[in-house]
Amino acid sequence: CGTTRVLVMSSPIPIEQLYTSITIPQEVSERELVPLNKELSKVLLDEEEYKKQYRKVMLLGKPGSGKTTFLKRLAVLCNRGTYKRNCVPIFVDIKHWAKDTTYPDLLTYVTQQWRNFGIKDSEIRTKLERIAGQGRIFVLLDGLDETSANHRELVCSAIEKFTNEFLNC
Repeated sequence: CGTTRVLVMSSPIPIEQLYTSITIPQEVSERELVPLNKELSKVLLDEEEYKKQYRKVMLLGKPGSGKTTFLKRLAVLCNRGTYKRNCVPIFVDIKHWAKDTTYPDLLTYVTQQWRNFGIKDSEIRTKLERIAGQGRIFVLLDGLDETSANHRELVCSAIEKFTNEFLNC
């Protein structure tokens, strides 16, 4: 998550060199996302202020607008301890998760992804459940818009199940 390769660059660069600050609308209009409260404000918030005010956020944007870069930057900042310092960042590419033919729940999928670190699945799962129970997992889900409609329903159900089980994450 810490580096990215842009177009024809010969080598990847740290994400901080690419990333620029953004301004985030507090809420979007009814036309942009339905259903929402009828009385919507268009108050713009500074990125840092936004991160302080909201625990759960859905980031909307057109393809290529920087959503993935923003999420990766948050993961890097969390990993370095400069944002959500007591949390473990977990970046999930939803497109790859949805393509898994066994269609595991979120923690099982993350456990499978972390196998390469030489730790037993049961140990990873136990640790993830413990820190998730403490609200110390910072989950960054990327690419919901890149999944097919039939996979999207399954993914949304799995995300809802995870958030209901681990309310503080």
